[in-house]
Amino acid sequence: MATSGSLSMKYPLTIYPNGTEGYGELVVKYGDKVLAKITVDMPERVETAKIGDTIYYSLKEALAAAQSGDTIVLITDLVQTSGITIPADKNIVLDLNGHSISAPDNIITNRGTLILLGGNLETPGKLIATNASGSAAASAAILNYGTIATIGGNLTIETGAGGIYAASGSYIGTIGGDNSNIVVNTNGNSLTVNGATVNKIG
Repeated sequence: MATSGSLSMKYPLTIYPNGTEGYGELVVKYGDKVLAKITVDMPERVETAKIGDTIYYSLKEALAAAQSGDTIVLITDLVQTSGITIPADKNIVLDLNGHSISAPDNIITNRGTLILLGGNLETPGKLIATNASGSAAASAAILNYGTIATIGGNLTIETGAGGIYAASGSYIGTIGGDNSNIVVNTNGNSLTVNGATVNKIG
């Protein structure tokens, strides 16, 4: 004769959003009888960025929450499988705060309005394209279709191909400027301007 039972999952600890390390428990029951319990480790989430006093656990999460005029401050180094995109409706400041972002290529694609800050004189922010190849646009660490008001602070861009690509119709206000140190280590073009406007370099 066929029998039936149930499989249920329960989490005895509240793990998120505070990022506390904990565990989950998988319980196998037949009727009211517990047949097995399996404890599953739940890894601690890493505080990645903040807007004001609000902490986010990924850069994409912070970007989705950002309102016009907000500053996203990085609070740890990041290694990502893909870059981030600033949407056309966003007007934000991204402050690397002396930290680094590594991704295969196009670490930052900007379609909105962006101010990008690296770090201070002692600790530069870094953008590291780990597998950049192909066309100038496809391989650029920073790909701009919108408006970048400023690329400033102490910033190092490391890439095997292109550094900054400004697409047709896009705008870059200032690269560098007072108290800034922008270094691009690349085997390709440091700056490719394709029908764009760049107001000031240095």
